[in-house]
Amino acid sequence: RHMDLCLVVPWAGKKPSSKEVGVAMPKQTREALETLLESGYTTVAATRIIYGKLKKTDGCDIDPRRWMEELATGSAQSTTCLPILGPSAAQVGGGLTLLTRLTLVPEEPDDVPSIQSHKIAETYNVVAIQPTSQRTWELACEQHGVDVVSLDCTQRLRFHITRKQVDAALEKGAKFELLYGQAMKDPSAFRFLVSTARQLTHLTRGKHVIMSSGSSDAVYLRSPHDVLNLAALLDITRSGSFGCLREEPAWAVAHGRARNLVEGTVDRVLRANTAEGGVAGEVVLARGRRGGG
Repeated sequence: RHMDLCLVVPWAGKKPSSKEVGVAMPKQTREALETLLESGYTTVAATRIIYGKLKKTDGCDIDPRRWMEELATGSAQSTTCLPILGPSAAQVGGGLTLLTRLTLVPEEPDDVPSIQSHKIAETYNVVAIQPTSQRTWELACEQHGVDVVSLDCTQRLRFHITRKQVDAALEKGAKFELLYGQAMKDPSAFRFLVSTARQLTHLTRGKHVIMSSGSSDAVYLRSPHDVLNLAALLDITRSGSFGCLREEPAWAVAHGRARNLVEGTVDRVLRANTAEGGVAGEVVLARGRRGGG
């Protein structure tokens, strides 16, 4: 079972209009979901991108249950809600599970919030930060509650990927993400993807890496087989290459679930239960605010 944790909803980082919210998924998103389902993906995160500072109005506007009902229309598949994944998740029969994700792209260090205590984060299944500078990279890796540190592979990074920050992020349960979508249409983006991936995998030993599309267009989506071949090219180890679509994203989802279950700090995800591609996970939570510890 394979996962794509970054299918971008084409709202271009702007808040959708009142006509868009809760009414219908964009046609482009439906086509992309159908493509991913046909390609063999079983879990997809519909992603909203926010640039700059996270505001109180940036809560999740995506309605997975409604979208999955639309996707199942005209088919024999039924739509059911998955309580284990929280309110912002739905599934089409035994085929596709739809999660929600927030990707924050901070423009300044002050734009990086404390995810562990931010109420907006609780409205999404997965929360990612895409650093844009050395300081935002450090903040993304060092704070608790971040599920995914996503790297912009469309251009040369404006910061150094350092072992100290990589180790800090992994210690807190975060995973790193490489986005391949833009590289499928832009040769220069492909070169940046290769360069960034090799810097990262050198420090992670080819593990702890998620491969996601980062695209909103079905044309640039690739099958799990193609993504695994690309992962091998990017020096992600063979065991890690399978993990980049399975265990690693499942771990990130489990981390997000733990963050949403209690008002506390997610210190570490000890083990993700990925039997049969499941996205539930076993986690340890520590230093909860209510417990006084």
